[in-house]
Amino acid sequence: MRRFGSSSLHNLSHPGSRPTDKLVSERLVWHGIYKDLIACIRTFLSCQQTTVQRHNKAPSGIFLSPGARFGHVDIGSSLPLSKDCFDLLTCVSRYIRRLEASLLPNVEAFTVVKAFRSHWAAIFGAPSTITTDHRAQFESNLFQSPLSFLSCIPIRTTAYYPAVNRVVK
Repeated sequence: MRRFGSSSLHNLSHPGSRPTDKLVSERLVWHGIYKDLIACIRTFLSCQQTTVQRHNKAPSGIFLSPGARFGHVDIGSSLPLSKDCFDLLTCVSRYIRRLEASLLPNVEAFTVVKAFRSHWAAIFGAPSTITTDHRAQFESNLFQSPLSFLSCIPIRTTAYYPAVNRVVK
């Protein structure tokens, strides 16, 4: 009788042990009601299946930063005319996530080296590794000799392949 009364009231909405204690004690009375109700509710199979025993916590994400200064360099062309410049030299540091862009009046190797030296290397220092595409400006001795002087390791990617150099594109 006790089990039937408590289970019928508890199964109305499966409220938990305290609300079930209140529901049953308002309608039924016997000696040791609260102790019996707690034991009864713990044995209900439906309550055991829905009770959360342990909350799973996902571990914090670990994002590895590059171990050294790493830069991406690219030239953007066919821009609207601005200060007599059609081209743009973009440099991105993966280490500090900083983007710098400088206007270029032309895309000759001397102009690119001068812009890289004055707008990037002079402010942020030389990166240990630099990623460029296969443009002639980046392949010339005029660009390679300052890189070797600054101890930069050049990495070349294919042009128009944004998956490799997507930080700049």
